[in-house]
Amino acid sequence: MNIEMVKTIPNTVAVKEASGNMDQMMAIIHDLADVEREYPFVLISGDDSLALSVRSIDDQGCISVTVNIEPKRMVAMYNSLVQGDIDTARKIHYELLDLSKTLFMEVNPVPVKRAAEIRGQIVSGNVRLPQDSFAPEITETLRKVLSHYD
Repeated sequence: MNIEMVKTIPNTVAVKEASGNMDQMMAIIHDLADVEREYPFVLISGDDSLALSVRSIDDQGCISVTVNIEPKRMVAMYNSLVQGDIDTARKIHYELLDLSKTLFMEVNPVPVKRAAEIRGQIVSGNVRLPQDSFAPEITETLRKVLSHYD
């Protein structure tokens, strides 16, 4: 994202930041903090494994993949953060960390669709071209990780 461009387009109100680069995220927040606009510009985390950390630098939410598989826990983690209960948020974060990382072991949405199929949330985890389903051993990895959340 070009910060100068965002400064000149008044209806740009947020960015989903999923680079995994905390320095970049902080630069976005810092560089846009003093820009006068009708609505404040916000940063939204797009990296599930960093959602807890990014919240500490003043993001305004998370566009999550993990929430599709573990919605109650992700919401509980975020609500705990908002309420200032860092210990509970941290506990939930580490409970979800393996799942979050596993859901990103292939290009999204392939792993999350397969996980939803394993969980019985959808009938088929197949994806449309040009994406492709992944190897059976990855499905087994997902099954193993998901067994910790049943």
